[in-house]
Amino acid sequence: MKTLGAILLSLAIVLALFSFTARFLDGPLGIVAGGPLTSGDLVPSEGVDFSFAKNIDTIEFQLLDPPRSRTTWVILYDGSLFVPAGFMNLPIWKKWPHEAVNDGRAIVRIEGVRYPFRLERVEDRKTWQKVGQLAANKYGLEEIDPEGEASAERWNQFWVFRMSPESLEAMELPQ
Repeated sequence: MKTLGAILLSLAIVLALFSFTARFLDGPLGIVAGGPLTSGDLVPSEGVDFSFAKNIDTIEFQLLDPPRSRTTWVILYDGSLFVPAGFMNLPIWKKWPHEAVNDGRAIVRIEGVRYPFRLERVEDRKTWQKVGQLAANKYGLEEIDPEGEASAERWNQFWVFRMSPESLEAMELPQ
């Protein structure tokens, strides 16, 4: 029993050190949150045709406050980019969506280029449903009947954010 306890404690310490160290890196390490996105050209997102992102599975993004980066899925719908936030019923694990509601200023890195965006939670049910359907198709998720009983529960557990393009000046970022 003591050996098993020592192994589990050692594993917990290694994981904690790994997570802490990742906060100082340029970007996330897979599903582990990383430090601020610092590499890659920083260009305005206004006027950029992001249709190329339709076939990209994941992007990296960080909120300006707090400056932690993460990897997330990306959906293109009606010319705009959207990022989903699932498992909202696990608030200890999912803090960034609440932080984005408070201050949605973000830097997004797509194929090595950084863009400023403002994340805005989608409150329109039709847009939420359409983006949810696209996410289900793209990532092999279970679709939910928009009129069904599960849809109301899903609304609280699955948030969607529109990535609204921003200029560098509007976000007060260095060029």
